Amino acid sequence: MHSTHKSYYDDPYLRKLEARVEALQQEADGSWICTNQTLFYPGGGGQPADQGSLDGHRIQDIKTETDSIWHFVSDFKGNIGNLVQLELDFSRRYYMMQQHSGQHLISHVLDGFGLQTESVHLGEQYTAVEVSGGFPDANQLRAIQHRCNTLIGKGLPIHTHIANQESIKQFPLRKESGMWEVLRVVEIDGLDFSACGGTHVKQTSEIGLILCDGIEKIRGRARLHFKIGARAFKQIEMFQHVTNQVQNLLQTEPEQFPERISRLQEEQNNQHKTLEQLKRLYLHEIQKELIQQPDFIFYRIEPIFANEISKLARSMANSVQKGVCILSGQRFCLALPESFPLNGNTFIQQQQSQFGLRGGGPPSLVQGSLQIQDDSALREAVQSFLNQPFSGGIS
Repeated sequence: MHSTHKSYYDDPYLRKLEARVEALQQEADGSWICTNQTLFYPGGGGQPADQGSLDGHRIQDIKTETDSIWHFVSDFKGNIGNLVQLELDFSRRYYMMQQHSGQHLISHVLDGFGLQTESVHLGEQYTAVEVSGGFPDANQLRAIQHRCNTLIGKGLPIHTHIANQESIKQFPLRKESGMWEVLRVVEIDGLDFSACGGTHVKQTSEIGLILCDGIEKIRGRARLHFKIGARAFKQIEMFQHVTNQVQNLLQTEPEQFPERISRLQEEQNNQHKTLEQLKRLYLHEIQKELIQQPDFIFYRIEPIFANEISKLARSMANSVQKGVCILSGQRFCLALPESFPLNGNTFIQQQQSQFGLRGGGPPSLVQGSLQIQDDSALREAVQSFLNQPFSGGIS
């Protein structure tokens, strides 16, 4: 079995490396390549695998088998013994280093608030930390964020130690490590000690910034979302952009946003109430005019009343015992007195092709949409439908 030297532990900032092909595994869609050394972290401990290229070919997957690390590419033409060039996507790696060191710092701070880290996920957009010990409120989250960034600002060194089951006893690990022959311990300047196989920055100042970006409940526990490093600064830039836009819209300072928005909401509610009152008065007057129409009622009303047409049509149909067709935009409603032996669904079926009618409902109240707006022709069709002899009925 071939052993791959993990160069990413020697220097996590290394971007390029020459390596020798030790073994090949051919598959239908590509090749697994094992090299004598690699700078690609294969993933683990919540940290995703690195990305990059091998001799210019994109590495599509990475796997570990015992002490060997394998890289999968789709079009490798080399052989065992060849030298290949490995090149790391360092911007992504550095973000993962910021995230991982940031997560250790966060878990240390959470411990101080009585919250124990149960699991972590280092994602492309955010870091998730699931904790036990309670559900922190908004004030606690702000205090956690403040403490994290205070420690970042101190530029505390981050060290790595290699220990066995005996020497590990000198390190006060935040979490028990289990049974291992060799342990890698990441230390944040005497504050936090964690068994970890991931890649990390050299000091806390490189983490940059930590923002608490939300909280959710999962499995009865709290899961906290954080933006770390580059993603945190991007979030700040977005907040600043949105704040400037809202400030221009509201013409007020950011600290006055809540009060200004509250007043606008109150004004909107009052305007809505006034509008509803005016709509009811208008519909009442319209209804008094429409019931004067002979034979049947046909009317197109402004789109603002689109949600009212079924109620209006049904009310008039039963009060004056006439057929009523109300249109609003592309919506229509046909109401029939319940005493009429006609089925409005039949009208929809008959006129579907001519007017693009879609919809349905109870026989005496059908509604839906029409694609072809020809009110004159539709009026004639409604009149023809209502003028059918009742004897025998239409179902």
